[in-house]
Amino acid sequence: MNEKVAPRWPRLLISAFFLCCLLLIAPQLQSLKATQDQVVKQTKEQKRGEKRKRTDLERQRKEDRQKEEWEISTRPPEPTYPDSIRPEFSTAAGQIALLIDNAFNSIPNSRIEFIAANQISIQAASLLFGGAQSEGERQLGQLLYAYAQKVPVCQALAWDSVQSVLALAVYSRSYRQCQMEASRLRGTADRTLARNSQPKESGAAPTQNLESYVVAVERRLRVNWDQSIAPNIRDSGTRCVVTFVVEHDGSVKDVRVAQPSGVAAVDDSAMRAVLSSTPLPALPSERVEPIMLRAEFGPASSSLKITM
Repeated sequence: MNEKVAPRWPRLLISAFFLCCLLLIAPQLQSLKATQDQVVKQTKEQKRGEKRKRTDLERQRKEDRQKEEWEISTRPPEPTYPDSIRPEFSTAAGQIALLIDNAFNSIPNSRIEFIAANQISIQAASLLFGGAQSEGERQLGQLLYAYAQKVPVCQALAWDSVQSVLALAVYSRSYRQCQMEASRLRGTADRTLARNSQPKESGAAPTQNLESYVVAVERRLRVNWDQSIAPNIRDSGTRCVVTFVVEHDGSVKDVRVAQPSGVAAVDDSAMRAVLSSTPLPALPSERVEPIMLRAEFGPASSSLKITM
């Protein structure tokens, strides 16, 4: 008995129906997938953007804290002795500070070498301190002498730390702390020089107009800028722009490098020149709001230009 064979056309019809359905919904599925991918991409970019903002905010807060701590830790000693430093003493102090900086930044080949280099800077600082003729000069001379004495201590720790891995673990923290203390002594000396060099009336009598005020600020910063430039960067040919806000009383805030030079030593010297010049003279009496100044430092010719 022959079996009946089921017709194949119903199955073909069903297959064709499903194929048509797939062809109809495929573009929609692709569009949905593309939309989902776009949403995922935007979400990731948004999260990355938020993370960058948080990182930038944290970095800015950290920089502000560091500047505030630096401002506090390098505050000149009291009492104040305005107009008490002779020009020749100021010049000698700047030269000796650079001499100590060179000893501090040098990499000696032996203990004897760095002992000899530091002995010269210590003797020079001692002679400067002994030649002081006013309390303001003695303040500055004492700070530079303390700075000169701190340098060999730091270098001895650095020398000990590289002798072995165990020594590195033991001495590296002490060396960083010593470096920080030496830098603070240097910064305090810079600010003490600027404060004790200003005329007695400059802190009390406000400048008559903003133009002459900017000229006075430029003159103040130029002294510290010339003294803070190390010989090895004086001919670097780079320029650095630092911006800062001056309050009505002459206090300075929001100091930052707006246009880096590409050389860290130049940027550090420019920041130190601004911070060591504070406080600045009070703003003109007719000026109520703070002002933002833009200082362009050019080490090649010890140039400095300040604009509003």
